[in-house]
Amino acid sequence: MHAIFLGLMLVTPPVPQQVELLRTFKKGEKFAYRVTSDLTVERRAETLQTFLPSDMSFQYDFSLEVQSLATDGIAKVRYQRPTITEIQGESFDEPPVKKIEKLNQDIQLTLSPVNEVLEYKDLAPKKPGKPGSKLKWMGKAGAARTQDFISESLGEIHRMALFIGPPDSSLDLAPKLPLDEVKVGDTWRKTVSYQPQKLKGADGKSAVQRLDYVYTYLGTVTLNGKQFVRISGAVDLD
Repeated sequence: MHAIFLGLMLVTPPVPQQVELLRTFKKGEKFAYRVTSDLTVERRAETLQTFLPSDMSFQYDFSLEVQSLATDGIAKVRYQRPTITEIQGESFDEPPVKKIEKLNQDIQLTLSPVNEVLEYKDLAPKKPGKPGSKLKWMGKAGAARTQDFISESLGEIHRMALFIGPPDSSLDLAPKLPLDEVKVGDTWRKTVSYQPQKLKGADGKSAVQRLDYVYTYLGTVTLNGKQFVRISGAVDLD
């Protein structure tokens, strides 16, 4: 009986280890990053049989500096993103077009250990402009060209795919971490935006749909001799 019991114990798979995912900050730390994203959209007019591709790329540098740290791990961080470069891809009748937009973003963020933005303070000098503008993140001209490039109904999905939104919803402060402990393979959702979606068979009516990132914890990996926690993310739209 003892031998049989021991054999069963040996083949029993180990219980997956649960971990708490938290970001730790150190006062005075400085980080510099570069984000490059590319998007190809294929569209077909009703009179054409083939899809015509359109390319767009964005690139920008940003920095983070930890200014202060509370005992609960919450940090005040200075975020700076001076410019963003937009490249419209080559078409059948035009060469690639490159333009640099000056953003001069200078923001003080209060970040929690799960990468949530708790406070947002704009430190950049104020410039005169139309009240209520929603295009501050990349400049009015750049946003207008993006609007021409992609349809209004899919604009939010493509913006997220390019990771060119404001700091709290772009790739810069991702991923948003779970509040509970997780094991390898566990997933969690974070709502990042909303957008209208046409309803089938409803005579052009639409409803506001939620856009979620679905994150999956993949465990630890070693790259170039350093150990990292790997988390994958995907946009989920029902």
